[in-house]
Amino acid sequence: MPRRLVAPISVAARRIVARPGIVALAAFGITLATAGLTTLVVGQVVVEDRAVADSIGRLPVEQRLIAVSWVGSEVDDPSRLDREARRAIRSLGFGDPVRAVAFRSTRFGTEVVRLAAVDDPAGLLEARQGHLPARCGPTRCELVALDAPGTPLRGTRLRVVGSATAAPRAPLGALVGATSGSERVFVANGIDGLARRPEMSGLFRTLTWAVPLQEGALDSRRAAALPRRVAEIDTALSQVSLGFAVQAPLDDLAGARDRALRASRRQLLVGGQCIVVFLAFAVLAASRIRRNAQETRFRLRRLRALRWQIGLETTAYALLVVLPAVLAGLVLGAVAGAAVASAAGRPAGDAVRRALDSQEMLLAAVLLAGVA
Repeated sequence: MPRRLVAPISVAARRIVARPGIVALAAFGITLATAGLTTLVVGQVVVEDRAVADSIGRLPVEQRLIAVSWVGSEVDDPSRLDREARRAIRSLGFGDPVRAVAFRSTRFGTEVVRLAAVDDPAGLLEARQGHLPARCGPTRCELVALDAPGTPLRGTRLRVVGSATAAPRAPLGALVGATSGSERVFVANGIDGLARRPEMSGLFRTLTWAVPLQEGALDSRRAAALPRRVAEIDTALSQVSLGFAVQAPLDDLAGARDRALRASRRQLLVGGQCIVVFLAFAVLAASRIRRNAQETRFRLRRLRALRWQIGLETTAYALLVVLPAVLAGLVLGAVAGAAVASAAGRPAGDAVRRALDSQEMLLAAVLLAGVA
């Protein structure tokens, strides 16, 4: 039985050795076509990723956030809210969130103001007058006026130590609210310290946990999955408290991905026309190979070979020609695609891996198999 299996494979190998020129021409066309298709698919991934990154880069810094917010008055279990919100943000894979709180406008003396706090003012605020506030505590709580004169706040024991403005590229407005000419905004250092102050008792507040999106933080695949992930997080947090809500620039990312898909499809169409030329080599050689295959099948039948042996010989011949050519094309295409990804500032390994795992690559494999 082993000899019956080995004999057809041996015949297929001898056919290849007997006509190396025709086989090399067919393998050359398949290799070039595979390399071209692989490079195109990697380029498609890079184009889509670059479009998403550019879309994030064009967003105003206040909109370039994924944020979890909680709105209410008194908080029964602030540690649980903080724990659940941080867990939700971290599950998206963008790092630890920045935390802030903004209170409803209130009156101190004759002035209506808004009070807010952040946990790390050094990265969000720049002092314009005086200095940034120290940690807010039960006995002493320092504030800075945001984009306004740092004059004292009457009718309260809160101490104003200067004025400040938002640091460059800091999403302060999304965290504590925008400033206006009708009221001053004061920012403290430390959410928990300010929230425990007697001046804040009973005030309506908005707690925010936010992580800024960097230009390269999202690829096209993660951007496509983000709406589903945001909906899942929103549903999970609503079971903890109805005051929770999740915000993300989903419409902008969806628009960017749609534009990228259209551009990449056009790229595939243009590149596919060039690949047809390479496939013509394989088709031309295949016509000569088919005639030789018919002659071989006729001789095998004359030698009383079984039907399955004839089929095995044909399959072995195709695999011995096509498989090395496809593997060589994949390697060449992956190298070329990695160079394209590196030139575009994208991780080369990730782009190649996602391209080889894509539906477009599966369709390309089916096409090549049909030609072979």
